[in-house]
Amino acid sequence: MLKALMPVAVYSIGVMLKKDTFKSDTMGNMVSISIGVAIAAYGEAKFDTWGVMLQLGAVAFEATRLVMIQILLTSKALTMNVAGVVKDWLLIAFSWSVIKDTVTPVNLVGYGLAFLGVAYYNHAKLQALKANEAQKKASQAADEEAGRLLEEREGENGAKKNESQG
Repeated sequence: MLKALMPVAVYSIGVMLKKDTFKSDTMGNMVSISIGVAIAAYGEAKFDTWGVMLQLGAVAFEATRLVMIQILLTSKALTMNVAGVVKDWLLIAFSWSVIKDTVTPVNLVGYGLAFLGVAYYNHAKLQALKANEAQKKASQAADEEAGRLLEEREGENGAKKNESQG
């Protein structure tokens, strides 16, 4: 479950390396995911502090690697990681239902909080994409209108020149 912290780590490292800009609502969302993951990890039936430390170190290194790839390839590492969290939940559901791994009520609360954080992230990202698309369309329409008005003005000026010459 600690791997679900990957979006938080990627966003934080991306901000530190100036690949992402800090936004308080995004950071609040990342904090809610962190709280959910922390609760789920703490509620783990076989909690091991050393294992948690190793996993957190692995998350930090993987997040750094992904941000470096983002710098090289200009793709969004945070989006890739949020999608990866869903895969992790499917793996947890599989291990619970098929392998009969233990899932405690505290785990479920943590998973639920992390899920809400990821859902909000996806919602906010979709709204931002819609706003950008609407802004592009409005700008495009304004450019077309300006071009049309310029053509009309040039046509009127050409007609006036012809009248004054004739």
